[in-house]
Amino acid sequence: MKALKQKLQRHSCTRQWVGLESDKSAVSSDEQELRQELEFQQKVTEALDAYGKVLETASYNLLEAHQSLIDLGLEALCPEFSALHRALRSLVTSLREGASAVKPSLQAHGAQLMTCAQKVKEVDEARALQKHYEDKVTTLDEEVKRKGSPALQSKVDRNHEKLQQASQSSKTAEAAAQESLRACWAKRSRLREISDTWSSTLSGALQTASALARPAEPPAGYADALNPFTDDLLNDASPASAHAAVAPAAAPAPETRAASSTTPPAAVTAAVSVAVPELGVATNPFDAESDREEEAGEWKQLESESENSTGKAEKAHDAEEKRKAFGSVSWSLG
Repeated sequence: MKALKQKLQRHSCTRQWVGLESDKSAVSSDEQELRQELEFQQKVTEALDAYGKVLETASYNLLEAHQSLIDLGLEALCPEFSALHRALRSLVTSLREGASAVKPSLQAHGAQLMTCAQKVKEVDEARALQKHYEDKVTTLDEEVKRKGSPALQSKVDRNHEKLQQASQSSKTAEAAAQESLRACWAKRSRLREISDTWSSTLSGALQTASALARPAEPPAGYADALNPFTDDLLNDASPASAHAAVAPAAAPAPETRAASSTTPPAAVTAAVSVAVPELGVATNPFDAESDREEEAGEWKQLESESENSTGKAEKAHDAEEKRKAFGSVSWSLG
């Protein structure tokens, strides 16, 4: 395959099919650095273009998926979805506007990089052609020295002319490529500006969407409207219940008293408590029942203590009677 390629490279008609190998030794260190900068900017430009397309597509697909949930009526079950829907629409609009603003500059910069890359390719081809004729002329000169044929000498002269033309073309292409590479190096700031524009666009779009995604504050009295006990508590409030509400907390019940199974849990009593504007304090519909249970417990405790004291008095009286009877018996016997 390599021999066939070399054979095709010998003729100008077939040379364009396979091309010529570039002369890497002709590239200086400065030019190599400029070429690396060109390659870097090309990759960044392509990545920024793909980045914008991905952002637009992803946000639009997310908006469509969210719209399908809204169409199914999920907004009635979860009101926050309405605010989130507004946020997604704002995000899609902002990203589209940002892409439209950045796209012309990005396309212009990409076109300039393509032009520079094309000039670099041309100088490589010109240098490769120059090297091709240099090698060919060197080979023909050696054959002329060995054979001394007039026909071979005329062939050497023709290739010398082609070598001069290739050298001139190589110099012209090299100058154009050097100028284009330096221009691309100077345009690096434009690429940075495009990147900054995309960054600020995305940041602003996300901040706006985040603000719109927050649900609106409920109107005044919204919590009271949802409490089914509000009207009953306001209408049935009495001085006794008010006094019970503002009275200091009672002392804790003795540990021996068993907890009533009818006493509601603390979480339930806290959930149904509402604020009474006239009293300025919180009333609880279970406070009266709790007070009655505490009073009943105290009465039971008093009764138990009374029974214990009565039993002790009766036992003391019986002991005194027995002592007197025993004393009288002892006196009669004496």
